[in-house]
Amino acid sequence: MTMPAQPPLAPSAKAWATKPLDAAGILAAIDPRVSFSAGVHSDAELAVLWIVVDYLGADAVPVLLDWLLARPSPMVQSNMHVVGSPAAGLAKFFPAAKAPLLAGIAAAANSSDPATAGRATSLQGTIDFELH
Repeated sequence: MTMPAQPPLAPSAKAWATKPLDAAGILAAIDPRVSFSAGVHSDAELAVLWIVVDYLGADAVPVLLDWLLARPSPMVQSNMHVVGSPAAGLAKFFPAAKAPLLAGIAAAANSSDPATAGRATSLQGTIDFELH
């Protein structure tokens, strides 16, 4: 089997490939509330969450708390039961992330904003289900 040639990279690829990627940079660069999927279930958003977890490991906690609870996309708002899996994976595969992740979720569950509190409660339920 012959593999197809790699498509050409974007002109900016060399510049961004040399930049270090960390949680603060991701949070500054991406506003998850602006969703390209317009609230429709998107495997792309789920894939990006898993990539962040895999790449940052325990350092992914602030990104997941931000994207899932503080500034969720329309897709996340409608599909917490789906997008909670990367958070559960973070807690399972990166033990150092579990306590700060759960503390952040607990704080959000006590939010005065009912939508945030509801998402946090749902996220906690997903994590509990997937870890046990």
